[in-house]
Amino acid sequence: MSFSERMSSMKDPDILSAIIKEGNKGNNHGAYGRLQKDQNIWNPESITSSDDATRPEGSRTLNKAYSDLKIAKGTAAEEAVCFSLQDKFSSIEVQKKIAIDLKEYTKSDVIATNAKENVMIGDILIKKGESMGIEVKCGEKEYLSSEVSHIDKQLTGFDIYEKNNPSSKFHKIVMVTADYYQMSDCSRKRLDKTADNHNAHIHVLSFYAHDITQTLARIQ
Repeated sequence: MSFSERMSSMKDPDILSAIIKEGNKGNNHGAYGRLQKDQNIWNPESITSSDDATRPEGSRTLNKAYSDLKIAKGTAAEEAVCFSLQDKFSSIEVQKKIAIDLKEYTKSDVIATNAKENVMIGDILIKKGESMGIEVKCGEKEYLSSEVSHIDKQLTGFDIYEKNNPSSKFHKIVMVTADYYQMSDCSRKRLDKTADNHNAHIHVLSFYAHDITQTLARIQ
């Protein structure tokens, strides 16, 4: 099964649930498994915003639900990417800290190294022995538009990783849900330009963020 076919299958709640459970084992790659169904997956550390106490109860509940769901969608998408690549690369790491300078760092979504075979992601070919970094964005058009600056920072991290690991070709990919096509022309061009500035590719997934919301809601 190809990468695209594996990713498309995550709209099935049974498959997404299996992906989450497999990721939670964290034994084969020590890389992923941050979304746990048997815990409070929406906010596992029960972190609240400092201004929560100043909001009306209904507003706090609604805002927290929105924030938790946004986090869960993004994490589920990252889990699915790792699961879809797990037998195709020697190593997969998530949330790898990369220093940008002495005072700032970023955490990469996914870094997959040393492809065991040629891997196609859309029209992007990662040849055997090559590596790649993936920034995963699962969200509606407004969210994608608001994340362009963050994506720029993440790609800067990939540039640094590439410079520090010159032994094999390193591909940089921004992977976004199909909400990309609903972005305004201006926002989409900003995102495209940001990727071009870092010699990165944009890969648009076959599903929308709303599809993942519905799938998460259907997991038993």
